[in-house]
Amino acid sequence: MKRKPLEYEDDDGRTIADMSEVRRRNLFIPQTNPRMEESKRGDRKVESGASQNPPLNRKETRSFIFGALSAGLLIALVFIVALGLAIALMLFFWSH
Repeated sequence: MKRKPLEYEDDDGRTIADMSEVRRRNLFIPQTNPRMEESKRGDRKVESGASQNPPLNRKETRSFIFGALSAGLLIALVFIVALGLAIALMLFFWSH
């Protein structure tokens, strides 16, 4: 005996999201789908043309690089100081 397919009263038959190309990803052997690669490239071209920022000059580029490096070095300095304080406290309490 076959079961009768379920019919929902609020289903109007429209497709919200096409899930026919969705597959589980293989973690060890990644595979690419050529059709998806082409559509991603096309989307990137549309996005880059629509909201493209003006190119930066040398001074702006250097200031962005310097700002990023100084932020990273500041975070590294905080970690080094915290580690040094932790070691100093351990030595102080264990030596007494």
